[in-house]
Amino acid sequence: MKEKDVLSLIKTPSDVKKLNRRQLKALAEELRALIIGVTTRNGGHLASGLGVVELTLALHRVFSLPSDSIVWDVGHQTYVHKILTHGKEAFLSLRRKGGLSGFSRPDESRYDAFVSGHASNSISAALGLLEADRLAGRKNKTVAVIGDGALTGGMTFEGFNHAGFLKRDLIVVLNDNAMSIGKNVGALSSHTRKSFISSIITGFGVCAPVFHIRYAADRFLPRIPIIGRFLFHLRKRILNALKALFLKENLFSNFGFVYVGPIDGHNEARLEKILKRVKRLPVPTVVHVLTKKGKGLPEAEADPARYHGVAGSGAETPSVSGKSYTTCFSEWMVQAAERCGDLVGISAAMTEGCGLAPFAARFPERFYDTGITEEHAVTFAAGLAKGGRRPVVAIYSTFMQRAVDQVIHDTAIQDLPVIFVADRAGLVGGDGETHQGIFDVSIYRSVPCLEIFMPSTEGVLRSVLDYALASAHPVLIRLAKDVCPPSAPDEEPFVPGRGAFAVLRKNSEQLVISCGALLPHCLRAAEEATRKGFATDVYDFRSLKPFDADFFLDAVKNYDRVFLFEENMSFGGVGEALAPLFDGRLKPRFEAHGLPQCFPQHASRRELLDEFGLSAEAMEARLTASVGEAVR
Repeated sequence: MKEKDVLSLIKTPSDVKKLNRRQLKALAEELRALIIGVTTRNGGHLASGLGVVELTLALHRVFSLPSDSIVWDVGHQTYVHKILTHGKEAFLSLRRKGGLSGFSRPDESRYDAFVSGHASNSISAALGLLEADRLAGRKNKTVAVIGDGALTGGMTFEGFNHAGFLKRDLIVVLNDNAMSIGKNVGALSSHTRKSFISSIITGFGVCAPVFHIRYAADRFLPRIPIIGRFLFHLRKRILNALKALFLKENLFSNFGFVYVGPIDGHNEARLEKILKRVKRLPVPTVVHVLTKKGKGLPEAEADPARYHGVAGSGAETPSVSGKSYTTCFSEWMVQAAERCGDLVGISAAMTEGCGLAPFAARFPERFYDTGITEEHAVTFAAGLAKGGRRPVVAIYSTFMQRAVDQVIHDTAIQDLPVIFVADRAGLVGGDGETHQGIFDVSIYRSVPCLEIFMPSTEGVLRSVLDYALASAHPVLIRLAKDVCPPSAPDEEPFVPGRGAFAVLRKNSEQLVISCGALLPHCLRAAEEATRKGFATDVYDFRSLKPFDADFFLDAVKNYDRVFLFEENMSFGGVGEALAPLFDGRLKPRFEAHGLPQCFPQHASRRELLDEFGLSAEAMEARLTASVGEAVR
């Protein structure tokens, strides 16, 4: 008899421990069906969640949350965990405004041990949690679940190195599906696929006593008078010799971890058995689990990269029709490479997402996917530039935060001509607080030599990219996660350091300054305000650095009111950069609208623009407010 609606039996995560094998199998099917249904409607990270169903069930059956901690490396793997900890009804609201986040958030659930959103941090965070428990006298267990794609990140190895040195009983579960967001690259990916089984650990129930005896000997032998140190080192040499003869050394054992695996990640009973044994070990351990990304959905299994993230049937309709900024950039890359043999493209594990797949296919010898290694990608590009190449580094804005030192120290100090394309700059929607691209202007506008541009239309974007390719300086170009408007017939040409009037009427008393992708919203707001009797011009602010102050002052000097709108933190943003110009030097009253000091939560891009006063309707309300209102 087939079990039905087993999920309804799960009121708290511990209830999963009460299920029998038949119920567990039925629950796995229910979980996959629920994930497919919700992500198909709401959007989200589909393939990753499907691949860790059995692994998550085993973790919840072996460990006791929230006293024990599971730290997920990136929230792509957490959907099953979220269902077990929040319930089916809550999961239906995934990624919706006011609903469940798509990533781990301790402020959302006591079962979420740490924020997840950027890869490679789980081992460091888990080690910190484990050490905090030890210092407080708590004997809780801590597990870091890390995907094999995150092994390319340097922070992972900083965590491994420190954990091996401290010799705490940290458990690292390596979820190996041979995929991160795109196909994994590099020597480490090849290494983990050539795995072996440590039968001493996986085959015998006496493994924990054996390790307790071993570490007791390590403490006791050096205390023996006269010969103690000799016996200690002799034992160590003998063990090393035996390991060399019978056990293959690997990356993790070299860090001081006991390695267990590989294990079938879809055999829940086997996983549970191994995890129970590993839980008893007094040493740092890596459990290598082999999973199939997209498991249970044939299309996702066949093409996990395509089904890594899905938009969902409820995706919002763009405000304007046309190609995305990413697509326009992608087309330019191929065309520019045809005429510039020195141009090379670099991605940090986001080849598809950043629009570099067509370039990679056309010029494979000039394309580099470095893995989840933003810091390395930037310095690698700096080296290429120093050697005479013209590197273009395409990284999501939120991930560019991880390479600040490399942009400053390795690129800007040497004034190297590297082009940084910060994709997903601004408000990005459903991925939430860890993915909003709202800090890059504030972070990078103070860096000497670095030029910063905010293209608004396809024509301006192409002109900015052409300029960047010819520039002798590093350049940062912000691209929104939105449709890129086509150029208007009368669009003013791009001039470095200057903006341009997108709409210039006679006798207008107020001006809207638009930054980047907000131009369509600003234009609609200005048209509506003008229709209501508040004649409004629109200025397309394209170039933050360089900045032609004299040109700008002349353009805005005759207005009574100037409003600026930007998708960046107000603190350190474009408005803050321009505000001093209006202090006694200009007639207009100046009002800058950006994002307040907060971390915007998940919602659609349109909902976020509304929430923060950056949609056309919100702008128009601001523009038509009483002209006598104090605006500063």
